[in-house]
Amino acid sequence: MRTTSDVDAVLQKGPRERVELYESALRKWAKKMAKFDEKRTDPAKVAEAVFKALSAQRPKRRYSVGHMAKAARFLEALPQSAADWILKKRI
Repeated sequence: MRTTSDVDAVLQKGPRERVELYESALRKWAKKMAKFDEKRTDPAKVAEAVFKALSAQRPKRRYSVGHMAKAARFLEALPQSAADWILKKRI
């Protein structure tokens, strides 16, 4: 499921008793995903980073691209239990 119309289709096809259980959660999730999609990284920026890495004399181990790149890098530096705690708080 990627769009609000996908959520609508799932809700229309499902058994009514299950739909009633999950409808509000699915709609909330769909709204969050729509906001996230607005921030999606432009593929041209990713292509630029790949080109830079491939053409560099001494390429870096990592190239940060996109709005979540710095946060992901920060989480990777933390112990797993701390990263899990932070991610759990976001749910």
